[in-house]
Amino acid sequence: HLIDFFVPFLPLEYRHVKLCARDAYAARGLQPDEGTLDEVAKAMLYVPKEEKLFSAQGCKSIPQRINFFLP
Repeated sequence: HLIDFFVPFLPLEYRHVKLCARDAYAARGLQPDEGTLDEVAKAMLYVPKEEKLFSAQGCKSIPQRINFFLP
């Protein structure tokens, strides 16, 4: 197999993780408040450890993580 296209991805920042969480809640028909979105985003791992600039996992694990924040 040959690679036809190379599509780089940019690392997600904290605000992008919050948007992913908002989308995951919306997919379930829910509207979380900003505090809940912050809690979900804070629960993610960020790199580099000292600065915590970028999400280490992207958005893939967010739909599973929001289960911990459901009422």
